[in-house]
Amino acid sequence: MSINIDLLDLQVHSTEAKQSVQELAEMVQRAASTTQQLLLFARKTQLQKTRIELNQRLDSLSRVLQRLLGETVQLNVERYPALMWLEADGSLLDQAIINLAINARDAMPKGGQLQISIEPIELSAEALLDAPNAVPGQFAKIELKDSGFGMDEYTLQRIFEPFFTTKGIGKGTGLGLASVLGMAEQHLGLVRVRSTVNIGSCFTLLLPMLGLEAAPEAVAPEARSEPVKPPLQMGRILVVEDEAIVRKSISRMLGHLRFEVVQAGSGEQALEIWHQTAGRFDLLVSDLVMPGACSGLDLALNVRKLQPEIKVILMSGYSPDTLAKEAREALHAHQFSFLAKPFNLKTLRSTVEQLFERNLANPAPGGRI
Repeated sequence: MSINIDLLDLQVHSTEAKQSVQELAEMVQRAASTTQQLLLFARKTQLQKTRIELNQRLDSLSRVLQRLLGETVQLNVERYPALMWLEADGSLLDQAIINLAINARDAMPKGGQLQISIEPIELSAEALLDAPNAVPGQFAKIELKDSGFGMDEYTLQRIFEPFFTTKGIGKGTGLGLASVLGMAEQHLGLVRVRSTVNIGSCFTLLLPMLGLEAAPEAVAPEARSEPVKPPLQMGRILVVEDEAIVRKSISRMLGHLRFEVVQAGSGEQALEIWHQTAGRFDLLVSDLVMPGACSGLDLALNVRKLQPEIKVILMSGYSPDTLAKEAREALHAHQFSFLAKPFNLKTLRSTVEQLFERNLANPAPGGRI
């Protein structure tokens, strides 16, 4: 679990040890990325959709892309004069664009140009005959055009096949474009490509749009700066996980964030602790599926009855759409937060902070956060 590596990095101090930890973290990240791409291809990834303004998203992403492309590839990003809104999973959209950009970079080993442009486009039913799941209407068109060596007809016919790659051994998994297609189809969109040998390739990602909005006038930086959020105060968290290694890792991380943590190895043990301490907890973090008569869901429902204002995070290696109907309904009805395994230190911290920040804005009666 990558959270262990994140914690290890916090504890080592020598340059050589830190380098070894970073190399290990990269290996774990590659493994996690491969798993994520396989899930995308199989359409098993649970989407975490939010409203996204595409110009702003590309502005943020372009800084990452320039570092990935290197000095020999010139990146040109063309904004659209109006705000383009869509509802999408931001992390999956970012990964799809990154995958396409990396493919373009690899097609230009001696350098070249990558142009990314966006614009709205109206697609009719006739234009979507090759995408039966897509609904006619307004789409966001994201186009990546490179000056690379291009592809022949045989390669074009196979590029979206999982594990198909033209790269050398150890330089590609063959899952990048398959995951891009999976992401697009999960969003009821599509991917199109055209390419000419020795001239270059153009990949077009088409995703349903929410609509357009006039771009606001430029505002002085000080006028659009966000208010400073109050610092998080300490809270008390009950961590419930039957896997000791995972439980200890999560607890150490939360302790590092200055939370008081109490651990339990089962739902039954957690309920005993809860009653012994009169429920003096601000947050319950529990595995969803655990051995014994009291699952993580049972525990969360019992605790919520005893303390209605308690915040709950349920963890699982399964995505929400593959869970039992009862679990899916409970997540929605009781506003339990969900954390998909495996996760890293940053994701855990972000999930916990979001809950506490929400509590700061709307404090529950008697709450200490």
